[in-house]
Amino acid sequence: MTPRDEKTIVAAWEEVTELLISDDEKQLNNLIQEFEKVQPTALAYIFAAGGDLLNEDEHANQFFYGTIIWKAMGLNIKQISEDMLVEQEELIFRDYERSLKEGQDSLEEIADALLSKSEHEMLLSSLYDDILEDLPDDADDDRLNAAAWMMIHLCTILTCFEKNIM
Repeated sequence: MTPRDEKTIVAAWEEVTELLISDDEKQLNNLIQEFEKVQPTALAYIFAAGGDLLNEDEHANQFFYGTIIWKAMGLNIKQISEDMLVEQEELIFRDYERSLKEGQDSLEEIADALLSKSEHEMLLSSLYDDILEDLPDDADDDRLNAAAWMMIHLCTILTCFEKNIM
């Protein structure tokens, strides 16, 4: 599998950003319907993952980042299953826990550990950098924990997409 190049990542990022800032509800609904048609389980995961741990803005950002991943990866991806998502999230969470045990306790160190496992380091790095930039300097433990979980969720989605490219 060839990692997505910078041009593809930037194009996906710009497409999703332009759509979201346009406030065009019809286009946004079309995007969500298209996503749901080709990857219903992935879309449900992106919306639901994190539950009450993420606040409304974090859920919106997770949808934004997940949509960028989907667009950047292209449409030739077999539908991912709930079992696959659960399995991948568990594996990635174990990597996260291992990072903590090894003394990597900053979000930057944890992000680096998660990035090292992906063929799409450039794509994940762009998303992780954005998540970290959005955190205030005085972010409390709840917000730091939410950011870590968003990173885990996004890595989960990307890994599943990587494994299901046709």
